[in-house]
Amino acid sequence: HFSSYSGKKMTDDEQVKEYARYMAIDELTIQDADASLKEKITAVVDDYLNGLSIYDQEARDKILKRVMKSSSMDIAVFLTENGASTAELGYKVNEMIVQSTVDVCAENPLVLEAVSTALGTVGDGAEASAALIDGDYNKAAGELVAFGANVLGYGGVGAVKSLVELSAAAVE
Repeated sequence: HFSSYSGKKMTDDEQVKEYARYMAIDELTIQDADASLKEKITAVVDDYLNGLSIYDQEARDKILKRVMKSSSMDIAVFLTENGASTAELGYKVNEMIVQSTVDVCAENPLVLEAVSTALGTVGDGAEASAALIDGDYNKAAGELVAFGANVLGYGGVGAVKSLVELSAAAVE
């Protein structure tokens, strides 16, 4: 599926090349990702989505799949190169989950509807919901990053258990 939100219409050859690239990345990421690390990432994503009241299973599955495509290797590299603390890891993971959420919403109207409806039920989530509906993905991402910081609680003693366990699993 190629998003109609892209800056230009892709030729058939460009679409095939892009698809092949994503499939190769997907295959490598899924094959190489450590099962324990994938399990821990899934737990963090679940905590994030639960915190934003996003319970639609299709939306959750698509967001998690996108996070797995982008995050497993990125997290390992980030930790290895930087010896990241739980707070740094929390920031990085939150950023990846938010980007994945916004990307999936941009590509899939059903997920957009599920996510924007759920966000409308969470505190100040109306602004993030409106931004997603309006196609203002930068504003939506900014709002979601703030929500994620509250939900995951990184940066202090309030970090959620799943994030602490991910940090421990990644450095093992």
